Amino acid sequence: MIITQLEKRGMLLQEEDKLLEEEEAAKAQNQATGRVPVINLDPAPRRTKRAEAPKGDPTVLLPLGDLDDSTPPFSQDIMKANISRKFKMPPIKAYDGTGDPANHVRTFSTALLLQPTNDAVKYRAFSQTLVGMAQRWYSRLPPNFIGSFMELSKAFIIQFVSGRVHEKSYASLMSIQQGKNESLREYLNRFTREALKVPDLEDKLAMIALQQRTNDDHFK
Repeated sequence: MIITQLEKRGMLLQEEDKLLEEEEAAKAQNQATGRVPVINLDPAPRRTKRAEAPKGDPTVLLPLGDLDDSTPPFSQDIMKANISRKFKMPPIKAYDGTGDPANHVRTFSTALLLQPTNDAVKYRAFSQTLVGMAQRWYSRLPPNFIGSFMELSKAFIIQFVSGRVHEKSYASLMSIQQGKNESLREYLNRFTREALKVPDLEDKLAMIALQQRTNDDHFK
């Protein structure tokens, strides 16, 4: 039987409650007998490792996290869903809240196309791609806040929309003039970076803008 994160947390909390009850009972007995209690100076550390599935089980849960963590923002159905042991986190750059959030969502979704996944994977794996203030924002989402990946994506993009790259227009390319001491390679790199920000840009129009704003006769 697979132990879910919530069940695992409940078991650990029950263990802590049992230890507290034993300590209270020991204190009461010591007070009654006049004995000096022994204080444990090396308590067992909190468990922060992955919740391991039984041997031979084809599924495994994502990291359990520290007991002090807030309740996950996922719905109960998402939390109960099993994650395949074969699933591998996509090697994408972590998002810290300063870049384009929409681009991060697209990159994450595209990377997951390389392996079989389900919606539960998207919901729970997405948080592993966040760091810094983006991770802090995620950790403060209300319990049971997320019911679909679309909801998570929308809330994420709205929160960090200030870091989104503004789209350029074709007219903006006409202002990219090659500098007097700028090499052709440097100019082409700069022009290409800006051209990529123009949505649905036709190659013909890009070439016209390039020919008009370069100082190199080979392009005219």
